[in-house]
Amino acid sequence: MYVEILVIPFTARTDPETRQAITDYFLTLRKAGKNKDEPITITARQNNGLYRLTKAIAKLRLSETCSKEDVEQAIEIHKASLEALKDPQTGKIDIDIIFGSGQSQCDRYRQIRDIIQDLQGNNGSSAHYNDIIAKAEEKHIGRDQAKSDFDVLIHRGEIVGVSNGFYRVI
Repeated sequence: MYVEILVIPFTARTDPETRQAITDYFLTLRKAGKNKDEPITITARQNNGLYRLTKAIAKLRLSETCSKEDVEQAIEIHKASLEALKDPQTGKIDIDIIFGSGQSQCDRYRQIRDIIQDLQGNNGSSAHYNDIIAKAEEKHIGRDQAKSDFDVLIHRGEIVGVSNGFYRVI
């Protein structure tokens, strides 16, 4: 059996009200990212994506024009995607989470490596596990978190066990 499908292409249009709603949302997020301690949470490319998403939602309704509800739905979808990028430690949006480790996590890994290097000294000796964890606690890294980060660094091969309980940075 042969079924013919008729596809009617059309582009949903945005009116000034919907464009302003998207622009307002974009500017709100840009202002939130101005703080130097926080990454910018939205780019111009994401702004264009909001327009495309709004138009796609209108097309799903088979409408030739985008409504304010389409914009609101696109914004809700965008907010939900940003929630997935929140650093569990800081609660801030961190785009680096996409690549596996957020900025706060990378900072802790660096701190653990620095602790081991400090304990090693310049003579190439090694650092004992208990001393590493104790120094991490002094730097306000929780004991369980320090142990977890230490295990990740071992798994990555960034630190190696030299002998019974002693470790070195590679």
